[in-house]
Amino acid sequence: MRTVIYAEAAGQERRAAHAAIAAASAEPVERARHRALADPSQDEDVAADLSAAARAARRRGAPAAAADLAVLAAARTPAPAARDRAERALAAAEYACDAGQWDRARREPSRCWPTAAAPGWTGLRRAGPHRRAQDRRAGPGG
Repeated sequence: MRTVIYAEAAGQERRAAHAAIAAASAEPVERARHRALADPSQDEDVAADLSAAARAARRRGAPAAAADLAVLAAARTPAPAARDRAERALAAAEYACDAGQWDRARREPSRCWPTAAAPGWTGLRRAGPHRRAQDRRAGPGG
């Protein structure tokens, strides 16, 4: 029933519902997710909350949820914070790898390649999950 009502609601109604749930939620992961879904614009505070929620979800043993939250965090990161966006995309790949979502783990790092070329950025040291996903897909022997 909830899925049908959600599917039939207009975008503005959905965003209002997410805002109400975020305001009423005492659980940080749920609050961050609904806050992000209430407003699709880029906002560093929302992105930081989502990133923290992703780490919390991972600690609780929910790597797929952590990947979803990290993807949202990267999407909500303002353009001037390209390095933060790249770090969040790499985190999403890492969490997807933890969840066994190999295609997704391979896809997420592509969000950060332009930033990876920037002088002084060390985020590629975290690209191990991307490589692990490639190795898993290739199977034994490469």
